[in-house]
Amino acid sequence: MKIYFEGGISKQYDVKKSFERFPELKKLESEELFGLVKIDVGGFGLVWNDEIDLPYYEIWDNGEIIKT
Repeated sequence: MKIYFEGGISKQYDVKKSFERFPELKKLESEELFGLVKIDVGGFGLVWNDEIDLPYYEIWDNGEIIKT
C-alpha cells in the first residue's frame, strides 16, 4: 500500500512482510477486507476493524520512501 504522510513524504508498505510480527494482518489477504481500510481517528494508524489495525510508526519505520 502507498501511504502519504503530512509534510509530503510518501512510503510504500508491504503488509505481507508483517504477517509474522502481526499475525492478525494475515486476514488482509482477503481483498474485500483489505479495501475497508480507514485512517484511525487522529491519524495514528490504519484501521480495518476492531481486531486489525496498523500503527503509523510501523509504516513510517518499515515503509520504503517513494517519489510522488
